[in-house]
Amino acid sequence: MPEIADIKSGGSGAESGIERYSFSQLCRKMGRSPHFIRSLQAKFGLIILKDNEGYSHSYRVFLETIIILRAFSVPLEDIVDLFEAEKRILRFLRVDTLTMSPTWYLDQCGRNDESVNRLLLTNQDLGGSITEGGVQFHLDFRGAHGELFSGAEMGQDARRVMAAYETRLEKVRSRVKTEEVVLRRALAWSARWEE
Repeated sequence: MPEIADIKSGGSGAESGIERYSFSQLCRKMGRSPHFIRSLQAKFGLIILKDNEGYSHSYRVFLETIIILRAFSVPLEDIVDLFEAEKRILRFLRVDTLTMSPTWYLDQCGRNDESVNRLLLTNQDLGGSITEGGVQFHLDFRGAHGELFSGAEMGQDARRVMAAYETRLEKVRSRVKTEEVVLRRALAWSARWEE
């Protein structure tokens, strides 16, 4: 059985036509049980695809990022809070209107472009969307959002959401740095069983 299923997803976004993982293949690639992966999907409110659809590489990379953060003992609740903050930022920037993909919030995961402006979990590159002088909103291609406030008021809200995100991100970074020393020691200790 091949590692990747050639399953075409009908209502896909950016990755339409690309090979996808079945759920069992996704679990195998992640080295985790189906129960564990389902619990992550539920905790993060991720879409659970039907049997004839497949999970994208981006979906897998997103889950791997969560597993890596858990290895650094970052509490799952902190990761969920960070994820929700990232989605709020992306909605302010109307990223959700750029595609019909049900996984629009994680379709950039796995991209290797280097940028200091990328969000940690969704890997979206903000690249100047939020600046000191204001907020550059993407056009609302679906017409889903009505303008209730002026651009200046919306800019203030976006900067406030971004500041809250930065606080959450710093908490996660701090935890990773603290645990990095412990993990390095643990890996050195486990080397005694290598042959």
